[in-house]
Amino acid sequence: VFKNTMDGKDFYWRRLKRHEYIDAMQISSEETPKENVYLRQAFIAKTVTLFPSQKEMEILMEEYAGLAIEISDNVVEKSGFVASETEEV
Repeated sequence: VFKNTMDGKDFYWRRLKRHEYIDAMQISSEETPKENVYLRQAFIAKTVTLFPSQKEMEILMEEYAGLAIEISDNVVEKSGFVASETEEV
């Protein structure tokens, strides 16, 4: 379990599972394709957040514009979905 703090509020979350990542990457809006990244980030943030509840997260993501970005970026990194350094030995 991991924790992010934003404006004195704590957000507890878990790692993202592979099938959840696949589900997130399939989210797209043909009407507003520029919003695809945000829609995916919001999905990830709501999916993995243990506290506060998903319903409260929706409200807080409106209040704190960068919340979904902050949590989803950390989740993707800690879940191993970013390139790591590889060293030849």
